[in-house]
Amino acid sequence: MNMVANSINILDSTLGNSYELQMNRFGHELIESTCRILMKSQIDYIEYGVLASFTAGKDASVYDTTILPEFIKKNKEKNQMYSLMLDKDTRPLLGKIAKRSIDTADSIRMIFNLDELEQDIKYFLEFRKKGYAVSIVLDEVWQFDKEEFSKLLYSIRDLYPSAVFIADKSGVVSRSEFKQMTGLMEELLSPDTAIGFQGHAFGRVLEDIIEMVLNKSISHQCILSSTLNGVSIALRQMCTEQVAIKLNERVKESYGHLELNYLASKYEGYVNGCDSDEQLLLYSYLAQNRCSYSYLHFFRKMGIGVDDCIEILSSASLASQCTFDEKIAYNAMFSVHAKECSTVVFFYTKNNPEYVLRFLSDSLCDLLFHGFYVVVYDASDDNKTEAIVSSFVLSSFCNIEYKRVSKDFSKLGKEDFLSFMKEYDKYEY
Repeated sequence: MNMVANSINILDSTLGNSYELQMNRFGHELIESTCRILMKSQIDYIEYGVLASFTAGKDASVYDTTILPEFIKKNKEKNQMYSLMLDKDTRPLLGKIAKRSIDTADSIRMIFNLDELEQDIKYFLEFRKKGYAVSIVLDEVWQFDKEEFSKLLYSIRDLYPSAVFIADKSGVVSRSEFKQMTGLMEELLSPDTAIGFQGHAFGRVLEDIIEMVLNKSISHQCILSSTLNGVSIALRQMCTEQVAIKLNERVKESYGHLELNYLASKYEGYVNGCDSDEQLLLYSYLAQNRCSYSYLHFFRKMGIGVDDCIEILSSASLASQCTFDEKIAYNAMFSVHAKECSTVVFFYTKNNPEYVLRFLSDSLCDLLFHGFYVVVYDASDDNKTEAIVSSFVLSSFCNIEYKRVSKDFSKLGKEDFLSFMKEYDKYEY
């Protein structure tokens, strides 16, 4: 990531890699003090938030620009780099992103989604063109066998990313798999590309990583992505304060770990997103089964709590699953938690499929959980809206229906509305 002060460095991603944890709403005071203390403690890379298509206010580390917050500008250290994690779902328009300067972030980290590789590469190249150091995160690497992982590295190595991080927040990757993946990265990536490790599994092999760097088994620059107190939506990640102590002991006394220990205590309540030790144990147990973890991660992204996740995963429809299937996931979720619909919502549209898609993507699951049935009345000149609604029906959403109409909304009369309501008079509202 354009800095090779040491052969092994720390990237603290507390504010950037915990997006699904309370939407990064740590509060303005904690966010600001986190950045100030990380800077004072000489952490090499500070990921101060998430780059999205919106800003979530001062109490959240979510930004729609790469311009540094004022509290970082005032305290900026020359020997550190400041990074943003690119959101996977709500990315900003590239045209609105400023060129890299003294007032912007230095680097962008982005998770490469294999299903959207073309779009990911477009964003990668545009950020590079604007002068940013761009790193790639390969998430949940346990899902790749040796051949698949090699092909993936071949497909990205000619992009010459600043760093490639392998991530495993589930803790599934074994020591032998870690060594195999590290060897492939050493062999296939450009010498100028740093190798990064992120997640629970690599915290278990921290000593191995340090030893491999010291004995030159890892010749690339090495970056350890960690969070304060191991904050994560899943299993505890590598802890910044503990990694700093280890590197101070084994590599070079350069990090202020006493300040980091103080800061880590401020994040105690955010660890793992679990409310009790019992929940954490159950969560950890489920995460050891690769298939269960895939479903578990899917449900947590939907905003479902740990207890409810466990109930869904215990249902008969998921008990025997060996591979992840999104349709089965929706079916299991709805069978356990969907309320009987008591309220009907009429949604009238014409030639606006993008808005329909955005509305249904953002709201349909919540509407189902709260007992709302949605009827989409469509007066469009094409079939795009019908196709969008059909895709949700095929994904097992049982609370949506499509109706084709010929009249514009402005031409509907009282009789039309009464007809709509009479057709759905089984609903209370």
